[in-house]
Amino acid sequence: MQASTHQRQDFYIARLSMGSTELMFPQVDVVSIESVFDLVKRESSSFVIGVFELNGDVVPVYALTDQLELLYEAPEKRYHCAILRHQSGVFGLLCDDVKHLELHDIEFQSIPQCMRHETMPLTHLFSYASAAGEPKTGFVTNSDWIFHYLQQSITGGEQCLQ
Repeated sequence: MQASTHQRQDFYIARLSMGSTELMFPQVDVVSIESVFDLVKRESSSFVIGVFELNGDVVPVYALTDQLELLYEAPEKRYHCAILRHQSGVFGLLCDDVKHLELHDIEFQSIPQCMRHETMPLTHLFSYASAAGEPKTGFVTNSDWIFHYLQQSITGGEQCLQ
């Protein structure tokens, strides 16, 4: 068992679901949740699948598969967009569902060696129980890590799914 990296306490987390993947963000990273029906779609070869106009700002929106690969188009069943604040601004990430969770007495674990990679946007893992009592693993990230990951994927020329 790996050593804990943080003391136990209460955590306020936003769980963004994308297919079978659930990413956990600090709730303070989430500016708002928008409906995909308000998205102004863009037809281009860009990874920005659309934009939101939010308080006079144009917010670029991205979509990921459940393997965290960039998409050119919005998946059909993604109805929510989390607007996330990072160091330099805001961006949107399409998701199937967003839940705000208050978790108690969770213990963060380091990313296992087999999952570590410089481009992997995860910071920690933790175990928790779903509302139905099923054991789950939380994949922890934050908006800065995800934005950096998106930028690396775009500029690194990684293959994009259409």
